[in-house]
Amino acid sequence: MQTLLDEVPGQATPDLAGQMLLGHAFRLIAAGAVRCEQVLLRLYSIARLEALPDGWDISGFEDRLSLARDKVFGTVSEVTESFAEFLATFEPYAPDISTGNI
Repeated sequence: MQTLLDEVPGQATPDLAGQMLLGHAFRLIAAGAVRCEQVLLRLYSIARLEALPDGWDISGFEDRLSLARDKVFGTVSEVTESFAEFLATFEPYAPDISTGNI
């Protein structure tokens, strides 16, 4: 498989799969299919296992969510709104699922 990928012209985009995931997650939240808090916690679980690109501070959002849940700082809605805004920047990368093809 790697040999075939090496044949593809152009620059490699190793972050594309993650960008697509975050864009799709935003669309799910916007459609009301899943709660933003659920997405944040799932992505945090992934971030603990895999290195994510710089600037994708999922653990920072999770820290803020924990503080908000414990009523130490901020509110859960402030954190989830901020996280949704972050995810919205990736919406252009979301796969087109209207045709059933990804």
